[in-house]
Amino acid sequence: MLAGCACGGAAAERVEAELKNAGDSVAAVYYAIGGSVPRDGDIRATTMRGGRFSLDVPDSDSVYEVLFFPTEAAERIDPKRPGRGWVPETKVCRFYLFPGERVRVKGVLSDSMLVWNVDTPLYERKHKAERGEYTNYRLREYRAAREAERVFAGGASEDTIRAAFDRSRRWRQAQRGWERAWIEEHPDDELAGLYLLRASAYDDLDSLYGLLGANVRNGRLKPLLDDRMASYREVLATEKARERMRTSADIQAPDFTLPDVQGEPFTLSALFGKGRYVVLDFWGTWCGWCVKGIPRMKTYYSKYESRVEFVGVDCNESEQDWREGLEKYRMPWPGVWAGDDRSVQTAYGVEAFPTKIVIAPSGRILKRFEGESEEFYRYLDSLPDGVR
Repeated sequence: MLAGCACGGAAAERVEAELKNAGDSVAAVYYAIGGSVPRDGDIRATTMRGGRFSLDVPDSDSVYEVLFFPTEAAERIDPKRPGRGWVPETKVCRFYLFPGERVRVKGVLSDSMLVWNVDTPLYERKHKAERGEYTNYRLREYRAAREAERVFAGGASEDTIRAAFDRSRRWRQAQRGWERAWIEEHPDDELAGLYLLRASAYDDLDSLYGLLGANVRNGRLKPLLDDRMASYREVLATEKARERMRTSADIQAPDFTLPDVQGEPFTLSALFGKGRYVVLDFWGTWCGWCVKGIPRMKTYYSKYESRVEFVGVDCNESEQDWREGLEKYRMPWPGVWAGDDRSVQTAYGVEAFPTKIVIAPSGRILKRFEGESEEFYRYLDSLPDGVR
């Protein structure tokens, strides 16, 4: 189903919102988690009248995640890319709508934050709990993240960009630490379950989940918590595969079949045994470093096309975004679309983007590279002919 947004404020609509200082439109999306309604959603622009708007979210046995932000909150960082907008998390309203609920949301937009509250006991407790120290952490993260985006857009060195994003990441980690402490102190409060859903995949979610009271684990949040823990298991499997590839000298590349740009099935193993190396490039149009590396990739594809086959594996985005990216960036090598299917990422231990896997003509994995690195190109230059 697609997210349907209505603007007339009809009484039947499940989400009524009022925002101050937020312009005349919002970008909104909602999608189902669990229950009988498929998980899907499209972001739609919705006009506000007098600072008010409404969302006609279906009422079913599913929990819905609802997300919206004022369109003017999208900050244009890079003047050379006018279509690229960055929306800081501090200006996004994100909450869960449970079966049978109808809610009102009130918010005020400032230069750095959208302060919002949902009129349910759960979110009123959340709003109260996060005043003070937690809000300060969010503001500091926003300022650091904005500076990181500015540095990235300005073409600074890789070390400078990484340092800027590391500063932002530290303030995000401070928030996660605050949330963990809250879970430890209030394990039987449903709000503890909300904070677990926000926890980083690199936290020890097993221990956090074990802290939650049975009333929280088996209550309204159960489908969300089950989905989050399944994703966590996937992350652990990805880390295990990554470590195995890093430490083992003789690993055959996991085979896969994904749709290519013509919609036909593309099977990796069909490339093996033909005397050419294979480079798998895990990327996405949403990944700034991936896009930055395309011109250099094109140069090396032309240089070694006769003995190295590149294959782009697009991850974590819609088919439309992938196809638009192919049209925009004109990559001459074959490409396949993984979308939200993370099985190939898991099999190859892909945690960072871009990740490039170099495979021998026999199908044996030779080397992996994370990020856009000069080392990858030097390695291609060093590859001999006839390796098995």
